[in-house]
Amino acid sequence: MKLVITGKPKSGKTTLAHIIEREFPNRVVLVPDPFEMMKAVNFPEAKTLQGKKSYLKAVYHLQCELENILTEKTPDRLLICDHGT
Repeated sequence: MKLVITGKPKSGKTTLAHIIEREFPNRVVLVPDPFEMMKAVNFPEAKTLQGKKSYLKAVYHLQCELENILTEKTPDRLLICDHGT
């Protein structure tokens, strides 16, 4: 099962996710933010419309795979996603 936290940028989604994770450490797992992961490895962002579409597709696929991996690794825990599929 997963919980997706949605909202506008800078509305406290990540803060809420970390609070939930801290309060229920053995019952939830926080899915890493694919945007932050891609920034950390200097994944290239494009300026063109096609480039932006490609970037967002990469984010989507990374999100899916992170969810799949963590579902398999921790099947008894609730997944908390800042971004979700």
